[in-house]
Amino acid sequence: MLNYCVSEYFEELKSINSTEYERQKKEIVFWTDEELLRNLGTSNRPEVKHVLFKIKFQEPYSLLGKYPGTNTRINSVERVLALQSEILSHLSNEIKPEQLLFRMPRKYGKDINPEGEWLSLNRLRDEKGESLSRPGGPIEMEVNYLRNKLNAHQNCIWVFCDSELVESQKRKIDEIITGRNYQ
Repeated sequence: MLNYCVSEYFEELKSINSTEYERQKKEIVFWTDEELLRNLGTSNRPEVKHVLFKIKFQEPYSLLGKYPGTNTRINSVERVLALQSEILSHLSNEIKPEQLLFRMPRKYGKDINPEGEWLSLNRLRDEKGESLSRPGGPIEMEVNYLRNKLNAHQNCIWVFCDSELVESQKRKIDEIITGRNYQ
């Protein structure tokens, strides 16, 4: 959502003032949140103003659905991006790009070991140096619960939509993603 605003802002700035565009492009990484929002607020594009309004007044996107990577329409990053483009082209008169947000794990569609990523449950040790996740260990059930939750979420995408979308639009998006009753 914010990435969209930044790209739109810089596209507009580049066409208006190329030297300011070059300067701000280098400085953006040093801006505070307030500076970023203030600079983005100078944009004349209504899409940017709409998203900034939502950020300012903390109107979150609502979860449309969580879809497993076993769905052949979304089993790779390329297919997810193609599907997102398909949704936007199919509903071009009804929905804007900033009203739809796809979130997926960093290595979506690939075999990953979530414990090797950021959380290694096997490294948890007690005061004797024994693994807490060992069979019969004091927190074996908790570790297994976490492991199962991580595995269940590692290959799913979450689709969020703007709170302004009506139910029929949400249903159409869901039908396109799942392939049900769509064509």
